[in-house]
Amino acid sequence: MEIGADIDVGLDIGSTPKSIWTSKTADVAGWNLKARAEYSEEKYPYPDGKGVYLSLEANDKDESFFGWLSGDICKSGPQPLKFGGKKIFATDKGKFMVSPRYRFDEGRTPEGPDICLGYEPTDDTQVYLTASMIDQDVKIVHAVNGDNTVSAKASVGNGFLCAQLENTSDMGKSTLTLKKDYEVDMQLEQDGWTAGMKLEYPYHKSEPQVRFSKKFSVSTDI
Repeated sequence: MEIGADIDVGLDIGSTPKSIWTSKTADVAGWNLKARAEYSEEKYPYPDGKGVYLSLEANDKDESFFGWLSGDICKSGPQPLKFGGKKIFATDKGKFMVSPRYRFDEGRTPEGPDICLGYEPTDDTQVYLTASMIDQDVKIVHAVNGDNTVSAKASVGNGFLCAQLENTSDMGKSTLTLKKDYEVDMQLEQDGWTAGMKLEYPYHKSEPQVRFSKKFSVSTDI
């Protein structure tokens, strides 16, 4: 069993996200189980900022099947958040993934089911196709080399959604994201420090939105 606490100190001290959590892992009948409970303030979109997040994860010893479910308890009452599963098939043509899911959005209303199909022809490339009652989208992820990864996502109903470049170096992990509305987001993470800047289109009329935070975390095993 683990017990820990997190606090994310940013520019707005009054809304500092903080949490206390506990997790327990166990091996039951050949399955690896992990249960987690987290009380937090200003971390998730609860009605008054406070609530308890609960989750349960399971996978078989071969790590070819995964299942999960989660929910929360807050001022408005208990609420399911998401549940689903994932099955991975390894073949001589690459790896295939089937993942049926059901999730609820942050507005506390049903968002409905979807299914994600994944294909990994090589260790450097993954393709994901997600289909729901609302839209269908495809995401392609490619590792250019050991330090750089590029990805792009588009949907049938909305066209281009976003493109992203991730770089890992001695400076940490840097991420550059371009969204559908041409919004640009740049972020750098290293040793719990996060610095970022967001710029909306048109750029010459937009004021950069800067963010900065440091995450402190402590944990202990029981």
